[in-house]
Amino acid sequence: MDSDDGISVAIKIKTRSGERFFSGWGKGGRVQTAWSLAGAKLFLVCIREDLDLVISKLKAKNKKFSLVKVGEQESGVNQ
Repeated sequence: MDSDDGISVAIKIKTRSGERFFSGWGKGGRVQTAWSLAGAKLFLVCIREDLDLVISKLKAKNKKFSLVKVGEQESGVNQ
């Protein structure tokens, strides 16, 4: 896949209790996290505005985070 149109990313945040996935904002602008990717908020790479806004807020809160690519993997098996 040459294009980033269909690629999603999740944000993995380092916390005192381990790594968690960003899921949203809580009361008072607190970061809400999920234990697994199932509860994570996914961002489309082709729509950067939402992702950039979250990244800038996390940086302002001095959070350590990384982006995790989420998507299908082609197995090479014809179905």
